[in-house]
Amino acid sequence: MKRIIYSLIACFITLVTFAQDEKQISEFKSNYFNETFSVKIIGQNNKDFKLIIAAKSLDDLHDEGGVFISSELYQKFVLSIDSAKAKYVEYVNIAKTNNVKELDKRLNYTFKADGFFEYGSSWEFQFDVLFKYDFKISAKGDDVKYLLIVRSGELTSSSNPYIKMDGFVWVFNSIEEIDSFKEAISKQNIDEFFSKPKVEDLFKN
Repeated sequence: MKRIIYSLIACFITLVTFAQDEKQISEFKSNYFNETFSVKIIGQNNKDFKLIIAAKSLDDLHDEGGVFISSELYQKFVLSIDSAKAKYVEYVNIAKTNNVKELDKRLNYTFKADGFFEYGSSWEFQFDVLFKYDFKISAKGDDVKYLLIVRSGELTSSSNPYIKMDGFVWVFNSIEEIDSFKEAISKQNIDEFFSKPKVEDLFKN
């Protein structure tokens, strides 16, 4: 019961700050979807923040979705991306050496974070969403794609169990795209954001 109460309070606080105080700090491109996704931030300083990372919705009824990465989870999240990237590099080399052009394989890396999605004119949240990594090879003739996929699975609103969405994904088709994503969420970007003076502080009485 206490966990439910704390979760609802956290959801309310996040909803208010999410709606009012989010600032975009960067973005990253997905060539697979030919779309650009935003990285936003809310928080007080570089030790107490949440990254709001947009992702591709898999649900026709919910166009927008993504994940909150808190400052407490940030390092674990980056580590999981690094681990998945290393495995991606290894598998791409194996596939090219052995001329493998079709494969779907679940990787042994996961992370948990809070997810969100748009429902009508409001935002819904699910706490502790389990994200999984997949490596996929697909080919059309000589065009071979090597994909690293990060997927959420189905989400259920924490405030209404009847509100669901099919989930969302990030799809990277090269080492360069993974590195671009890492740069978009880098600690350097976070530190630079919080080191900038606030506009209201520039104009003193």
